[in-house]
Amino acid sequence: MSKRIVVSVIVVLTVLSCGEALCQEAEKTDWSGVVSFNPLGLVIGAANVNYERVLSPGSAIVVSGAFGKIGSGDWDWTTLGGGLALKKYAMQHAPRGVYLGGSANVLYIDAEYETYDISDIWDIERKKESDSSVFFSLSGMVGYQWIVGGAFAIDLAGGISYYIGELELGDSEIPLQGIGPYLGFGLGYAF
Repeated sequence: MSKRIVVSVIVVLTVLSCGEALCQEAEKTDWSGVVSFNPLGLVIGAANVNYERVLSPGSAIVVSGAFGKIGSGDWDWTTLGGGLALKKYAMQHAPRGVYLGGSANVLYIDAEYETYDISDIWDIERKKESDSSVFFSLSGMVGYQWIVGGAFAIDLAGGISYYIGELELGDSEIPLQGIGPYLGFGLGYAF
């Protein structure tokens, strides 16, 4: 809980401390890349880091990595993954401005579920069931990336993803596939 509060305070202070001079779009136009992370993921126990490399004035490639360890009730999830994205900037000012993009990601998930086996009224046994699987996703997105104060990057994106994967715990198969939202947020450093 305290980690969530600390991360929330950092995000709020960062946004509020953005004075008028700092928040104006930077005049620099020759950035070669951006390194960013999603601070909101830290609230739930996940870390996501992106490296965006400008390929031309209108495009950039993004390599991402993700790690998470999330517990919820009887569930424990550990995730490790990465992906590759391509961004096409509308105004030919990569890495800032409006962009359209697509990404492909792979994610390894290890899940544990704690169950209780009741063989009779006096015998209750705790059991842990676990499985691991590899998931894939393809996403389409639209977003906007600001670069303020010459180097501070803020990236917001939204779109749609298609997920493919399945977990098997005990006798149950849990398909985790289909269409879902894509939401992106990042804070970083442009250089």
